[in-house]
Amino acid sequence: MALLLVAASCTAPPSEVATPSPTAEVPSGGTLRIVMPSDQLAFGKFVVAEGDPASLDPHLDPFSAYDTWELMRCCLTRALLSNNGRSTEEGGARMHPDLASEMPEISADGLSWTFRLKEGLRYGPPLADVEITAPDLIRGFLRLMAPSLAEGSFGRTTYADIVGAQAYLDGEAASISGLESPDQYTLVIRLTRPAGDLGARLAVSLPIPIPPSPLDPQAPFGIADGHDDGYGRFLVSSGPYMFEGSEQLDFTLPPAQQTPVAGLVPGQFINLVRNPSWQAATDALRPARPDRIELKMVPTMDDAVAEIYARRADLLLRWGATGGQIPVEIVNEVRADASLGRVFVDDADFIAGILMNLAEPPFDDIHVRKAVSYVTNRQRIVDLLGGPLVLRVAHHMVPDAMQDNLLVDYRPYPSAGDAGDVAAAMAEMRQSVYDTDGDGMCDAPECRGARALARELEPFPQVGESVRDDLAKIGIEVALEPVPLDDFFAAYDDPSQHVAIYIPLGWSKDALSAANFFAQFYSPTALAETGNGSLVGATSAQLTEWGYEGVEVPNVDARIEACLPLTGTAQFECWAALDQHMMENVVASVSYGAGVGVVLASTRVTGFAWDQLAAAPAFDQIVLDPEP
Repeated sequence: MALLLVAASCTAPPSEVATPSPTAEVPSGGTLRIVMPSDQLAFGKFVVAEGDPASLDPHLDPFSAYDTWELMRCCLTRALLSNNGRSTEEGGARMHPDLASEMPEISADGLSWTFRLKEGLRYGPPLADVEITAPDLIRGFLRLMAPSLAEGSFGRTTYADIVGAQAYLDGEAASISGLESPDQYTLVIRLTRPAGDLGARLAVSLPIPIPPSPLDPQAPFGIADGHDDGYGRFLVSSGPYMFEGSEQLDFTLPPAQQTPVAGLVPGQFINLVRNPSWQAATDALRPARPDRIELKMVPTMDDAVAEIYARRADLLLRWGATGGQIPVEIVNEVRADASLGRVFVDDADFIAGILMNLAEPPFDDIHVRKAVSYVTNRQRIVDLLGGPLVLRVAHHMVPDAMQDNLLVDYRPYPSAGDAGDVAAAMAEMRQSVYDTDGDGMCDAPECRGARALARELEPFPQVGESVRDDLAKIGIEVALEPVPLDDFFAAYDDPSQHVAIYIPLGWSKDALSAANFFAQFYSPTALAETGNGSLVGATSAQLTEWGYEGVEVPNVDARIEACLPLTGTAQFECWAALDQHMMENVVASVSYGAGVGVVLASTRVTGFAWDQLAAAPAFDQIVLDPEP
């Protein structure tokens, strides 16, 4: 999970070109050309450094997923389960069988998931005669979580609840005992605890299937063995596309003598062509409309925009959870002149807000916290952080996609123009013990001098000032402290520092489930393992240890444990109910923004789809004008 000190926003204005329905007859073919500016790149092994051998290896960098998930999902690999490559509105938050022939059989206790694989699926060249089987998926897990490779990897946490995973991660076992293949088409995953979000976690293209090595059939990582510095340039496709030149790979040679694919030059370009082994009849999730996909780097954003305007490129991407991917002046220019291109704005599954310490006066009073929720000018914060091309105003704790849009219209603390409602805030404050005379103002001594930390990087001090000014309207005077990032999180992890407010905190998803959000921040282990500046769930003994005498804080452990075993619609509903409970009965934070993804397209793009799983354009579903 990414815990970020940035602000962003969830669902934004709809795309400005009609999106074809998944069942509509739409054109296919052509070359989809994608351009990325190398001077404004975010996370990921494709973009980190020219010549980096770890390019497109999802196992070697904890942030590689931010620019490889879509290339893996749409094009290069298939997973046990996946989504339909569409937005949440079009069912994109729900899982479907992919390599699996049907949804898994889950034991009554929730601890055993059994998958049956489709038979007859084969890898692309040069292993077109090799069938995809259950042991290949186990190899993917083993490499993802290998102690020699997984330092800092998502694999250390994403699948840590598989039986035997910790022993394997610690180097105490040569395999993961909770992964079993009783036959080549069956994979059994045994868990240490019920986890209904496992399906969503399996869909993120991390434990990719790896074929056995023809040089050494016993190699634990199959054909990836010996490529510890990067497997991406040797990856054999299981999806509808493959790297250009894949047929020239030769796995009968020792790894050091193998020549990487010609279609991937790290930091420069990726060329994908159709995988002749893939059959549309076996894959209901990927229409694979373009015949070819080319992704190239250019020096600057100006160069990338010029490529779009000239129709030499079809999509301009700048990946990252922080928003602001396309300069506002470019967006305005295109919106004013449709002949230049098209702009698409979609939900990027990032949430940001203001966190309150529920043990620190006066925020130990729920009426004070509700008053803060009413009085906060969310729109002003969004404007300070870049406006609608960075954020849209958010009203609850979890990105909408994580709850299948069940709370998309939920507004527990509404105000005109999202500018804050001072009257409602004062009415709430009148119910607080810190309003001693009932005038709607916090006037007890505890209302003066509470510590409020804001990251010192611009524009976060201005965000802090906005929050400070809003709180003053209800009598709360905070001591605002702009601090470096390290100091910010040192305080977040140390409750004895008695920080009252953190401005801001943000979160970006790992999988299409709210499970990791609530477990990360509010589960019984959150305080000990990851920090929890709100102190929700802290015991009396812990609070006393940190210097909070005679204080109690809410606890939602039982609610989290009740949601974790559930799957499908039941899990979405359970997390949505917990989100509402948190907003109305706990009030640990004030969410102000949800992140958006901004994509600039050429006029060749006549049909656009947004993949909610990767929070990126669904490359396999882009429809192109056949004219060059």
